[in-house]
Amino acid sequence: MPRRGRRRSKPLPAFKLEKHPSKPEFTVGDTVMLLYGPPKIGKTELASYFPGVYFLTTEPGVKFRRVRSSPLHTWERFLAACDAIRDDDSIRTVVIDRVDTLFKYAMAYVCERDDVDHPSDESHGKGWHRTGIEWAEGIDKVVNLQKGVIFIAHEAERRYATSAVELTKKGPNIPKTGYDVLNGVCDWLFYYGMLWMKVKTKSGKMKGKIVRALQCRPTEDIDAGDRTGYFSPTVRMPYGRAAYEKLVQAFDEALEQIDKKIAADQGAD
Repeated sequence: MPRRGRRRSKPLPAFKLEKHPSKPEFTVGDTVMLLYGPPKIGKTELASYFPGVYFLTTEPGVKFRRVRSSPLHTWERFLAACDAIRDDDSIRTVVIDRVDTLFKYAMAYVCERDDVDHPSDESHGKGWHRTGIEWAEGIDKVVNLQKGVIFIAHEAERRYATSAVELTKKGPNIPKTGYDVLNGVCDWLFYYGMLWMKVKTKSGKMKGKIVRALQCRPTEDIDAGDRTGYFSPTVRMPYGRAAYEKLVQAFDEALEQIDKKIAADQGAD
């Protein structure tokens, strides 16, 4: 009788290690961004200028934009849209407008599937846990389409306490279960709103002023983030296509700084 044992596995493929650090070669439209702020500040308009853009919408904000778009009404429709987009090479950047509403669709889908009214109806956090799993799988699906992704959300204020005082902080209007997943996959978390900045006047002097701007790094009262670490903390934004061009300029300047660091590191070696 033949001796039974472990089945011999196939030989592992050859694996080659890279000798040099990678050099980023992409545009801002090839990255993953969470863009949030107050209604009608220009989030949808900014995203509409990205080349090869396709909108998956939960609200009628694109009806005044000449862009390709499809409405989303359910979580299942979002998953089906991801499958349709995957093989369309004409699409370069996917915009989810808005992702806070999309999270509600995912929550409703899980509740209907599990026959509950709300995730909190299940004991020991099981409902939120299942919603988080479904949400994470859907977000991974759109992020892994090999396209750029822009998640658009409205803002919300949350209270948090320090050792000395209780403060409020602006952040995306998404429950923690959904926000933690998005924050993990995004290259940028940008707040788009009216901010106080020092700007140069016609006389050449610097003056404090409330202007439309992107907040690219976190502050005491605004949640933001930049994976490169080289974006300016705050970028003043003009209107229309000029706003998109300003974002591209800020991105290109960040890449230049990365290239300089890579070159410096290689020189040190």
